[in-house]
Parts: sequence; structure tokens; C-alpha cells
Amino acid sequence: MEDPTLADAILDRLVNNAHKIQLTGDSMRKVQGEQELIIKSTKS
Repeated sequence: MEDPTLADAILDRLVNNAHKIQLTGDSMRKVQGEQELIIKSTKS
């Protein structure tokens, strides 16, 4: 976007109208990464 003022206005609208969602627990990336490490270590 070439106009920083327009970009700022768009972001302001998005942030002010956004809903906040609180997530708990481990991320899927972490869980899948741990599973891959377990699989790799059992194959060795």
C-alpha cells in the first residue's frame, strides 16, 4: 500500500472491530514437532 495514512486507517478499523480469542494449551506445531521427534528417535 503506497499511502501510509490509508493503511493506518484500515488497520485501525480492523483492530477496533476485532474479537479477542484467548487460546489455552499447547500449539499444534509444538505437539506435531514432539511427535516427529519421537518417531525419528524410534527409527534410529
